[in-house]
Amino acid sequence: MASDVSWSSTNKNVATVDDQGNVELTGQRGRTFITATDGEFEDRIAVDYKVDPQKVRQSQKSTLLKKLANAMT
Repeated sequence: MASDVSWSSTNKNVATVDDQGNVELTGQRGRTFITATDGEFEDRIAVDYKVDPQKVRQSQKSTLLKKLANAMT
């Protein structure tokens, strides 16, 4: 993965993303957009999280968006 890719989340109450593109869901219900950009190209994906009342978890990790960075490089 290119080191010059920047990652961001529009709603950190729902999910955060680190500088390697790892997305962590907070357990809070809602929607966020995860964006990856290298300064020239940009892409984003919507993440909707719906809490299952019988299986509430404090935190879940995902590397769903690493494909974005790979596609941009």
